[in-house]
Amino acid sequence: VFLSKDPVEERVVCCLRVLLSDWRVKEVVLRPHPVNLWRGLRRCVTSFGESRLRLSSSAPLSDDLALCDVVVAGNSTVLLDAVVAGRPGCYVRGFDHGPYDVQNFVRDGLIYEWRLPEAMDRRAIGRFYAQDLWPHALRHYADVDRDVADVAAAVRAALRTVSAGRMGAVA
Repeated sequence: VFLSKDPVEERVVCCLRVLLSDWRVKEVVLRPHPVNLWRGLRRCVTSFGESRLRLSSSAPLSDDLALCDVVVAGNSTVLLDAVVAGRPGCYVRGFDHGPYDVQNFVRDGLIYEWRLPEAMDRRAIGRFYAQDLWPHALRHYADVDRDVADVAAAVRAALRTVSAGRMGAVA
């Protein structure tokens, strides 16, 4: 469960309760945003008294993503990071104080919307990400077809141009 800067405590607690009520969930990793505005987060986690729930130790994002089979978040670009890393992402409405689907991930068919307080429907998530059009939504947001070495070479070439003082357009 990846939190935005300003999570809505009641929604996060609801999500954690639903996840922890499912005996198939072996562990819930709760990753606060680096600029966490929820002062009582640690106290809240402790109040669950649940060994399957733990706070992330501020490991690199990729490490926490690798631990997860499913990523849950609100208005966070971590959902894009999740699907690029091969992890299904679930958007939860009202998880933070931002407007609904601010990045349009749900609208564009990139991210599955989990409607709390319903239990997580693994089959529905699987059907969503198995849709023929889903890879097109991913390509709309991420250049997943380019080779990493090609991207790195392009960035190095652009930096050489900038270093040589021949900078063109800036966006």
